[in-house]
Amino acid sequence: MKTARVAYSVDWLQLFCQVPKGIPPEWIERVSGTSDQWGNHRTYKIVPTRYYIKGYTWQREVVYKQYTIATIACHPVDDRVRQDGGAIKVANAVLYVSDWYFILMDILRTLGWLPLNITRVDLAADFNYFLNGLDPATFIRKYVCKQKASYIRVGSNKFAVYGIKDMRCTIFDSIRWGSRQS
Repeated sequence: MKTARVAYSVDWLQLFCQVPKGIPPEWIERVSGTSDQWGNHRTYKIVPTRYYIKGYTWQREVVYKQYTIATIACHPVDDRVRQDGGAIKVANAVLYVSDWYFILMDILRTLGWLPLNITRVDLAADFNYFLNGLDPATFIRKYVCKQKASYIRVGSNKFAVYGIKDMRCTIFDSIRWGSRQS
């Protein structure tokens, strides 16, 4: 029997924050007041964005060196949302760095934003074998196909399956549940 090697990770993280006086940052570049574990203070830049957070009129990217660290937004479109509210979406690549939490807290301190709640978090589990030795491709096939040995699906039936198909068979690589819009 094979032992499972699993990598659990946060794949998407977006927070709702209180923005001081509801005013977006008026600086273009700022050095962080907190040093990392090596004693370095990061210099962040705020630049126009290529990515958008739905529901806000003002949006920018926070950049460290040449890397986008996060997308930030304020001025909610909906009047029912507190007008001093803003959002920060951490860049996916940052979430795979060991000190992503330090980076997020450092950006929030540098911006002067107060996190209020998590508005979206996606978790990922990447593995080659289940603990009981079942191959993930077999699990996916049994989940998707109507067979005697298939799994009972309870709840949402919305999923996306990815794989490879050749002349003889289809091999499933991965499955994702839920809607991208959720």
